[in-house]
Amino acid sequence: MFRCLLSYYGFDLAFDGMNPVSGVNPRVIKEVFDNPGFTGTPILTLIQDGPGSTPVRDVPWRSQYWFRDTFLPGDGSIDNAINTVRNVPGPLPILGAGAAFGFSRKLRGRIKATSAV
Repeated sequence: MFRCLLSYYGFDLAFDGMNPVSGVNPRVIKEVFDNPGFTGTPILTLIQDGPGSTPVRDVPWRSQYWFRDTFLPGDGSIDNAINTVRNVPGPLPILGAGAAFGFSRKLRGRIKATSAV
């Protein structure tokens, strides 16, 4: 179980291991919940069949997240499972760009006013 307290996230999943020559490949399942009881439908489910990685998937904003990882080695093996939480930029860069645009318009107006005199 892992609890996050930041604003907006993306999650991915990766693991190393070995696929069997024949039989069932290993599988890791990550479920992301918005409650500590792990009840209801997960807000995100990532499934990785065989060694490799699942790309980052964005999730809706919640103040906290809870994770349930299920490891199914099948006839192979799972080693070094990596759960990555990535902070995804929110609307702040957009607001910054808007502020810069507004400031440049104001500055252009001041320059134009002084050159007209």
